[in-house]
Amino acid sequence: MSKEEWVLLRAHRRLSVWARAAVATGALVFSTASAALAAAPMSPAQVAALGPLVPWQVQWLETGGASGVPGLIPSAGASQGAQGAQGGALMQLVTMVSTWTPAGFQATQTVSGSCWTGSIAAPRAGAYRCTSGNGIFDPCFAMSGGQAVACPSGNPGDERGTVIHLTAALPAGNTAQATPKHPWYFTLLDQAACGAMTGTLVSPDHTYDCLIPATGTDPQQSVYCTAPAEDGQVYTVDCAPLSAERAPNGAPQLAPGTTYKVTQMWT
Repeated sequence: MSKEEWVLLRAHRRLSVWARAAVATGALVFSTASAALAAAPMSPAQVAALGPLVPWQVQWLETGGASGVPGLIPSAGASQGAQGAQGGALMQLVTMVSTWTPAGFQATQTVSGSCWTGSIAAPRAGAYRCTSGNGIFDPCFAMSGGQAVACPSGNPGDERGTVIHLTAALPAGNTAQATPKHPWYFTLLDQAACGAMTGTLVSPDHTYDCLIPATGTDPQQSVYCTAPAEDGQVYTVDCAPLSAERAPNGAPQLAPGTTYKVTQMWT
């Protein structure tokens, strides 16, 4: 969608409708149902037609004043009259933090297998590293009854993935931490999806593999990101693609990075 078309859309719809569009396209993830919006909501087909958000659209969303929408809060000074570029109170993104459980999980495939240790990606109670055939699944989470584990594929909020029916009991000991320091999956403001890596790392500090979708003239890109760091009520990560140049010892290395905001993360 061209910038001119977006200007026309902005002239006819309030930012609150824009916030609903952002939720549907994955730009923002809210922890509760959105409050009643002042203008007529867009249909799923209309939202899908908008396509991915580009940076200037994201900036408009963040600074437009979508008051009453969970996930966006007035920034400091907004109550004293601070105004955004579109005349509304300045808003601040809040990272949503969730502890994932396999409630309502739908199997995209069902296999047999076993788990031999705690999860490396999600070092918490009830999370395991499992195998079926020649495949390794991590993390997988114990389902009710302990006879199977759920291994999410893609965004955990979709509640979809592989169900492994266990051929052996779950291991008694695992690598669980009382309070996990980092999430095993998170999403970024530009709709990128990031998962914890459990194998060889390009950089010891960049432990997440992220896929940034194509927007406008920018192609889809794979980057490596650091663990989310708290910055007020929003978490940020530093992400970098592989460099075209090798390190002096011939090993792959990362190019200069970019800081991104985290919309939601799962522990």
